[in-house]
Amino acid sequence: MFRKAKTSHAKATSWFDPRKARFWLILLVLGYVAGGFLVGPLLARSVIETQLSNYLQHSVTLGELRFNPLRLTADVRDFQLSDEDGEPLLSAERLYCDFQLLTSLMRRALTFHEILLDQPFLHVERASNGAINLLQILDNARTSAQPATQDLSLIH
Repeated sequence: MFRKAKTSHAKATSWFDPRKARFWLILLVLGYVAGGFLVGPLLARSVIETQLSNYLQHSVTLGELRFNPLRLTADVRDFQLSDEDGEPLLSAERLYCDFQLLTSLMRRALTFHEILLDQPFLHVERASNGAINLLQILDNARTSAQPATQDLSLIH
């Protein structure tokens, strides 16, 4: 006459069963979101500052860096490229990019919904020989980034 009521405990634990695919899917989504919001900005800051500084042979600093992995946006605050004396050559208070993944895949090109640049600053100097400081930085970066050519000919 009296039936034993089913507990909701068995139903609740079935969602978190590691033998089921949905468990791994949930774990993957949570890892992607946590990595994008928390770990991504820390790694990206380190890589961007060191790689750009090495490539341009000038100091590059970033203030705050935020990613939103769900909306595919990046927000960089207080970007600065400095000369040898520490004076800013190029800076911006904010750079915001809103990337469009599906449109980029369809067009086979990087596509952005929005790119904002707040309070850009550019310090341009012209040397007595006519060279412009920012162009000189890019020329130096291009020559230092090119691999050394080796003589691979078989006949000398």
